[in-house]
Amino acid sequence: MGFLTGAFRITLSIPVLLNLSGCSAQAEADPNETNFPRQLSKADLCAAYQDALPGKMYVRLVNASTKSLYVDGFQISDSSGVLQHSGSGCRQGSCGDLQRPDFHPGCPAIYIAPTVVQLNPGESTVEDWDARLTSEVTLPNECVKASNLPAGPANCQRYARIPSGVYTFHAVASTVISCPVDKFSTCTTCTPRAGGGCTITGIQAEPMSSASTEVTISANGTVSPGAGGIIPIPEVVLTFKD
Repeated sequence: MGFLTGAFRITLSIPVLLNLSGCSAQAEADPNETNFPRQLSKADLCAAYQDALPGKMYVRLVNASTKSLYVDGFQISDSSGVLQHSGSGCRQGSCGDLQRPDFHPGCPAIYIAPTVVQLNPGESTVEDWDARLTSEVTLPNECVKASNLPAGPANCQRYARIPSGVYTFHAVASTVISCPVDKFSTCTTCTPRAGGGCTITGIQAEPMSSASTEVTISANGTVSPGAGGIIPIPEVVLTFKD
């Protein structure tokens, strides 16, 4: 199998993404700005490290091949090829978490069986993305309230609105999956998925194919193309072909 880049360009407005969340668009303080700590009071400074409000974007994965495919989300890289979003994993400590006295760092010790989305020929599935990226920052000491943190800087993760720039959306698909060897999993049942296709327990296995497209995000107030309706929702399409 090969891959189709199917590149097209989308122009988004960051304020529009905020409006789609049902909240009014407001300027967001950037914790990484020069002299940022001296620009705000302590209360405002600490509040600025909370997660940014979510936006809304659709990422549609299309199976235009003649075989059933198994897909597992998507990734986003910036213009330098640096991975910005992998769509998986847990945050061991958000910047908001570190401002809570009762916070205990780490991910829950809960087993979650790996799943993929099965797409038959002609099917597609939609991933609902909140248009935010994870940024690594250091929380000022005056904002840290958690008491059981490792020694050293209070590094944390913050969900920030995706800034203007050029990004590549990328996804991979396989024609077969391997089934996890544990007593909790089965690879025989595929559960219908609201966004399209069905979800099945399994892990992608070779051979793999890929699809990617380039997206331009700017702040000029336009959204094109949208998904229709009164307030169009930006949609990125990744298409797999034989």
